[in-house]
Amino acid sequence: MAKLDHPVGLPLWPVICREAEMLNQGRLLKAVLLLMVAMTAGALILLALEGKPIRRVPMGYSLLSQSRLNSFDIDLQTEVGLELGRWQDIKVYFELDNGRLSSRFGPTGTLAISYHFVISNGSTGRDGQIYPTNRWRSQMPCLNTSTGSERTLRICLLRDSAKSKQTGNQGSQLDILQSKLVKLCQINRKSSRKKP
Repeated sequence: MAKLDHPVGLPLWPVICREAEMLNQGRLLKAVLLLMVAMTAGALILLALEGKPIRRVPMGYSLLSQSRLNSFDIDLQTEVGLELGRWQDIKVYFELDNGRLSSRFGPTGTLAISYHFVISNGSTGRDGQIYPTNRWRSQMPCLNTSTGSERTLRICLLRDSAKSKQTGNQGSQLDILQSKLVKLCQINRKSSRKKP
């Protein structure tokens, strides 16, 4: 143990405790860094053994790079990596806007579990604004897969009534979103279609 600078007459125990804490902080930092490296290496080895290619998802790692991303890149970010071949189809559905889209929290209720993306008609949020759901962020299939497989990306266009059609902004945003998803997920363009 190193020589302690200790004033005479004061207890030695607090000085020993402080030195032990400093040594433990260094050990803790080394252990955390080693654990992170080991977990990353293990994940890469498991992916390589599965034979699935590893692909980076466009993400911003700093506030500066985040501000340079356009709105579609931000909407397409995921919490987990994007597995190539995971998604094979895109289907578009129309739903009535019954207050299930919150401008603060995004899609709620059945919208949040039945779709990967919801495109607003302007009654909540901007007309054409794209709201990704947690199903997309966590790369999970939607719970309502009665009209599609677990490999189908589901997009919902909100409308005010059963007779109303999509707005011009919804249509243009949908086209851009679909082309980005086709490119990012490598989906066959023929399978990307709309459902009336």
